[in-house]
Amino acid sequence: MRARISSAARTASPSPVSHHSFARGKFGLGLSAVVILVLNLALLPISAHASVQACTEAGLDAAIAAGGSNTFSCAGATTIAITASKSISVANLVLDGGGLLTISGGNARRIFQVNGGSAVTFQNLTISNGFLASGSGAGILNFGTAAIVNSAFSGNVIVTGGGAAVQNVGAMTVDKSTFLNNSVTSVSGIADGAAINNNGNSLIVSNSTFSGNSAGRGGAILASTGLSIYNSTIVGNSASVTCGAGAIFAVGTTTLANTIVANNTSGGACRPNCNGTVVSGADSMSDNADCGASITQRTVVQINLGTLTGSPAYFPLNPGSTAIDAGSNAICAAAPVNNTSQNGIPRPTDGNGDGTATCDVGSFEAAALVAIVPAAPAPTLSLWVMLLLAVLLSVATFVQLSRAQD
Repeated sequence: MRARISSAARTASPSPVSHHSFARGKFGLGLSAVVILVLNLALLPISAHASVQACTEAGLDAAIAAGGSNTFSCAGATTIAITASKSISVANLVLDGGGLLTISGGNARRIFQVNGGSAVTFQNLTISNGFLASGSGAGILNFGTAAIVNSAFSGNVIVTGGGAAVQNVGAMTVDKSTFLNNSVTSVSGIADGAAINNNGNSLIVSNSTFSGNSAGRGGAILASTGLSIYNSTIVGNSASVTCGAGAIFAVGTTTLANTIVANNTSGGACRPNCNGTVVSGADSMSDNADCGASITQRTVVQINLGTLTGSPAYFPLNPGSTAIDAGSNAICAAAPVNNTSQNGIPRPTDGNGDGTATCDVGSFEAAALVAIVPAAPAPTLSLWVMLLLAVLLSVATFVQLSRAQD
């Protein structure tokens, strides 16, 4: 019996753009005291230096105008339905929603545009219900440098274009984030990459989940330029075009590492998971060979994912999943994974109880398994009776021997 134990920047275009729009000792302090002071300041969390803004659209506008690090004074879960798209042109900006804040486009407009020369971190946010009839990036259109951390994108829609949740034209990293139910809906025009459409200089994704996204090509992701995906889970996405690849349509080279790609669909029942130039090794796992001949192939039943849970949501690995302890520890230890997981358990653990801690495949890390040694059974009544009889028999034998000697 076993138990699970937790260890616990191109210049911005002035108008919407589509996938096909892009080419490519005096102060009295000793030296040691100064060093300690500098280190302490550097190690303070971002929130300690952050400006606290009102949990309103006016507060969001103030943060964007001021730049720097910003949190929001939300008393509980709050949705800001913006009345105008937010264009960001400051050098550095951090928007930290504290896990409480949703920014909504109200199914009427793009939510954020990051202009060239700007570096923006979106963290602990939900970005939802952005909308464009045509163009790219209903959630975020990035021409600068963007980092998406511990955030969720849901319900963003474009009719004709690409990147309903995110269009990347600059440089971007995505970590511990989730893309659910974003869509590009056109059946006669361009419909590319509902979660992410990448035409940028670089895009790196780690510890993230993609599910329920739909487009013509690349239901989850269309990558015209290089893309690297580490320890992520891409399941249940769809593409309507024949051989359109429900998970990843790669025009440039996409590299997979420690990643699950399974149970996606495309038109014509052809190349449901990946199409194009996708490089993967045995440390990644899929239910067919679409994503590279070297990928480990397992059935959906063997991969054995649980139901979505957590915030941002992720798919747990059920006990017995073939993805548990099947990844590469070297990949997990290096950037961008850095031995972290989307569910917060440090990697690697011994998730299958074989005595060796090994990284899991996908965004989730299973808790360690340890053997439980059963306790010795308590003496039963029959055992006590047998012990008593043995004692009585010993006494009787002793008495008889004593009499015989007399």
